[in-house]
Amino acid sequence: MIPEHLHFSLIKGLLLRVSNGGLKSITSLLVYCCKFSISGWHISSDDEWTALIDNLGGYDVAGGKMKESGTIHWRSPNVGATNESGFTALPSGFFNCSYGGFEAIYNTGYWWSSTKYLTDYVWIIRLSNYRIDVVRDFKTKKNGYPVRCVKD
Repeated sequence: MIPEHLHFSLIKGLLLRVSNGGLKSITSLLVYCCKFSISGWHISSDDEWTALIDNLGGYDVAGGKMKESGTIHWRSPNVGATNESGFTALPSGFFNCSYGGFEAIYNTGYWWSSTKYLTDYVWIIRLSNYRIDVVRDFKTKKNGYPVRCVKD
C-alpha cells in the first residue's frame, strides 16, 4: 500500500539511465508526479532504509558499500565505492520541477522513502561521489526522485 502523500495525478513517468555520455537507456524508475502502484511491491519506508543502512554498518560507511564501484557511471572520485552490498547504487540525480530539468546526474544518487515529513516533504537518502556515508534528508514532493521497491 502506498501512503496517501505519495499519490499524485498521473502526469509523467520517466525512465533514466546515466552514463558518461549522458542519458542512454532504461535502467531505473524515476517517479515524478505519478501514482505508484505495483501489486505485491511498495516503496521503501524511512524505517526500511534505516534497517538496510544499519545492516551495512550504519550511516557513516554504508554509502560506499551501496555504490557501484568505479567511474563508468559515477563522476570521479567515487570515494569508498565497493558495492559489497550488491545494491549497485547509480548516480540518479533528480528531476527539478521548478525549472523542468535534471540535476546532479553524475555525482549524486537520491532515493525517495514513503515516509512523509511535514506536509509537502518526504524523507530521502542521498549518496555522493565525494562521500562514503549515507545522508538522510527531506525533500519536496514536487521534484522527481528514484524509488527502491520492496516486495511485500
